[in-house]
Amino acid sequence: MEKLIYVICLIFVLRTISSQINTRCTTPNQLDGICINIQRCILLDTMFKDPNRNDTAKNLLSKSFCGHEGTYPKVCCPTSSDYETVWSSKLPSRKKCGIPSTTKVKIVGGTPSELGAWPWVAALGYKYIYKPNNDHEFLCGGALISDRYVVTAAHCTIGSALKNKILDIVRLGDLDLDPTKNDEATPINYAVTRILRHTEYNASNFTNDIALLKLNSSVAFTELIKPICLPVMSKMRQNMFVKYQLYVAGWGTQGFRGPSSSALLEVQVPVRENKECKELYSKQPNIIDERVLCAGYVDGKKDSCQGDSGGPLMWPNGTQYYLVGVVSFGVGCGDKSYPGVYTRVSAFMEWIVNNMNNS
Repeated sequence: MEKLIYVICLIFVLRTISSQINTRCTTPNQLDGICINIQRCILLDTMFKDPNRNDTAKNLLSKSFCGHEGTYPKVCCPTSSDYETVWSSKLPSRKKCGIPSTTKVKIVGGTPSELGAWPWVAALGYKYIYKPNNDHEFLCGGALISDRYVVTAAHCTIGSALKNKILDIVRLGDLDLDPTKNDEATPINYAVTRILRHTEYNASNFTNDIALLKLNSSVAFTELIKPICLPVMSKMRQNMFVKYQLYVAGWGTQGFRGPSSSALLEVQVPVRENKECKELYSKQPNIIDERVLCAGYVDGKKDSCQGDSGGPLMWPNGTQYYLVGVVSFGVGCGDKSYPGVYTRVSAFMEWIVNNMNNS
C-alpha cells in the first residue's frame, strides 16, 4: 500500500514538473522566447488585459499563441526586453502612419506647403492670462503621434518667452493660420488637458527638450489629419542619419527676428556630424550629445526658425515619414556657423511610450 502511494505521488510530481517545463520558441518578431502561461508573461498579459488594445496588439497576441495550460492560453514570451512589441502595441499601426495626402514632390528650400503634405503637423495656440478673450497666438509647433498625443519641445511649455501665456490648444489640419485666407483647410482645435514635460529638461542648455501634450478627446483621423510614424524598429533607432536630407515644416519666422509666416512652410536640411556640431557650439552653453542631432547647410540660408520650435524633423522612408527630431534650438536662423539642433526622438522612445501609457 505504501509503495502504491509512493508511485502515485511520484507520478503527480513528475507531471507537475513536466507541466512547468517551458518549450523554447521564436516570437512573431523573431526573438528567442519560451512557451508559457500568459499570466507569467507580463509583456503579453498586460497587452491581453488592455481593453483598448489596437489591431497590432491583437495580431501579435494571436501569433504568439503556442498552446494551453488548463483554461489559460500559453504564449511565446520573449526572454529579453522586446521594446518593439511594447511600443508598437501603444502606437498607431505602422501601415497607417506617416502617409501624406499628396504625392507632390517636395521642393528644397523654405517653400509653402501643399494641403495634406504634412497632416500630422500641429500648431500650438497660447492665450494671455490677463486677456483670455483675445485670439490665440500660435508660437510653436508639434507632431501628432496618436489619437490623443502630440510631441513638442519642452521649451514650448515653459520659460521666460511664454511669460503670462498659457498653452491652451493644439490646432490640427491647418495650412494657413490666417482665417481670411481661403486655403481649403478645415482645421480642428483640441484643448490641451495635460502637459507632460521631461522631468530632466534643463532650460539653460536645452537638454531633454521634449514634451507630450495630451488632448481632451480622441482625434478622428482624416486625409488632412493623421499621425506621423515613430522610429520603433531598432535599425531606425540606431541610425544617426548623418548626410540624410530630412524635412522640417512649421509656421516659423522666415529669418532671424523676421516676421512669422501664417502659411505652413517646409524646408529640407542635411544632417551634420555631432562631432562637428559639438565643435561649432563649443563656446555656447548647450550640450551636444547622443540625445540630439544637428542639421543645416554649411552655407546657412535654409533652416528652421523661431516659431518652428517643437515642430517635427522628418525622415522620408519609402512612402512614409518618420519623426526623428524635434526642433529645439539654434543661434540666429540659417547661420552657417551654427546648424539647427533637434531633440533626437529615438533617444526618448521609452520615455514617450511610457508616458502615453501611464497618463
